[in-house]
Amino acid sequence: LVCVAFIAFSPTIVYYSRFFREDIYMAGFTMAMAVGIWRYIDDGRERWLVLFALALTGSLATKEATFLTAAVFLLYLNGYVAVDLASKTLAARDLNTPWRRTVFAAGLFPYAWAIVALFPFIGSLRRRMHWDELSRPADVLILLGTLLLPLLTPTVRPLLEKASVIDKGQLEYDTHLRSTISTRDGTALAGLFAVTISAAAFVGLQWRPRFWSLTAAFCALIYLTLMTTMWTNLDGVVSGPWGSLDYWITQHDYARADQPWFYYDMLMPAYEFLPLAICLGGIWWSTVRGDAFSRFCVLWLSGTWVALSLAGEKMPWLNTHLALPACVLAAWTVQRAWKAWRPAPT
Repeated sequence: LVCVAFIAFSPTIVYYSRFFREDIYMAGFTMAMAVGIWRYIDDGRERWLVLFALALTGSLATKEATFLTAAVFLLYLNGYVAVDLASKTLAARDLNTPWRRTVFAAGLFPYAWAIVALFPFIGSLRRRMHWDELSRPADVLILLGTLLLPLLTPTVRPLLEKASVIDKGQLEYDTHLRSTISTRDGTALAGLFAVTISAAAFVGLQWRPRFWSLTAAFCALIYLTLMTTMWTNLDGVVSGPWGSLDYWITQHDYARADQPWFYYDMLMPAYEFLPLAICLGGIWWSTVRGDAFSRFCVLWLSGTWVALSLAGEKMPWLNTHLALPACVLAAWTVQRAWKAWRPAPT
């Protein structure tokens, strides 16, 4: 109820929800992604994974800033999995102290995603480390990573240009996109997507074949249907999976609006002072004394804040994506304070 109140009275969220912009839709999809993650971790029912996948698809089809949010969620899930793997190994050896767990998890962090992706093929390592099965956060990590991987294909463009695999220069994304791509570039793009889609399918089908194939196919159908305007603009088959991220990355060099790196450091205290003050006041609770969800909210807020501050283009409506996690984290802090203040039943 407190979270609903904070969101309903947030100046940023209320103001930009009245704009004909995509940010409020992305915020709604992002909230649904967070719900899907934590409901699945809580009870393990696949319906929440489906909700998460559909929300991710809707957000990707709405705004490219989704890649920043997804990166933050990936970092958290990867860290969660690293801690879980470290805990299982240390507990089996009766060495599971906080200090050892922290050090071991830090060492596993760069490789946790690879361990999860190759889990069926590392049987001997799993037996030595006592990793009997994948945890629920690992399930979400696999789903998020495999759905996102094909859409990250454009990030290799600089390497391909350097190797003269594709022509230098930006593609024209306005009209007749397919006619502007040379035969060589078209072949290279098709080959790249074949590699990334095959890699995602390999991991997903080794994880949960039926569930992953149905979910991935349905999400791809929704994404391409939206990107092609209900299949009336087939250029969207290219301008969506390749053009959206490729174009968005190049636009940050222009740094439109020319805002300083501390732009959101000024905006958030000015408009979201109430949830921000509560978040800062309860920072000890939410990090050191908190739970997995509160630490997720801390990373969601701080990670998005850093990502938007480093991005070249800084606009006031992007503050929506900071106000949302601030409201959620502030609500968690209020709930924690209420439980601590409320006298115990006699």
